Amino acid sequence: MDLFKALVVRKENDDVSYEVESIKQENLDEGSVLIKVHYSSLNYKDMLATQAKGGVIRRYPMIPGIDLSGEVVKTTDESFEVGQEVLITGYDLGVNHTGGLAQYAQVPSEWIIPVPENLTLKDAMTYGTAGFTAAQSVRALEQHGMDPKLDQRILVTGASGGVGSIALAILVKAGYQNVTAMIRKDYQEKVVNDIGAHQILWADDIGEKKPLLLKNTTTS
Repeated sequence: MDLFKALVVRKENDDVSYEVESIKQENLDEGSVLIKVHYSSLNYKDMLATQAKGGVIRRYPMIPGIDLSGEVVKTTDESFEVGQEVLITGYDLGVNHTGGLAQYAQVPSEWIIPVPENLTLKDAMTYGTAGFTAAQSVRALEQHGMDPKLDQRILVTGASGGVGSIALAILVKAGYQNVTAMIRKDYQEKVVNDIGAHQILWADDIGEKKPLLLKNTTTS
């Protein structure tokens, strides 16, 4: 394979730097499937990967990018075939294994799933890891009793962010009628209103900043 482009993060002493470099396949971590990357979404975690104390990358040098979509160009696993459209979210991608911010990625086949028939490669990364996380969250809550047919009040924290904004959109689209968006900054108000939030709650109006950290109490 000829040289191809990748964003490479390097660390020397306490200094972290990153730039687009020309690399070879041998610079990628090992894997049974070689993918030509078409898209990778940018997540908050990817930004942290470029910071000196981001706490994301486990070893250097590293190609960040915690998700990707693309087509298989080489495989030793018969579960996949050349030309097949696939995607990956999570696992060690972009953390401890060279990730999606490159023209090619080489990964274990166990991390890969085929792109669903109703999604394009671009769609898959438009939703990306944030969309997948939001969908999983809504599904888990519905499995525990959340239902658009019930008169339930739902609060979405970080409602203008990646996961929060998609979760908000899913809830509104699913027919929930009492969805409150929690925000912190003025410009976020228009964002959540455009998505369809029914109410807005400002984070500064809450006395306890981290209610989930409160100790459990028992009443008799």
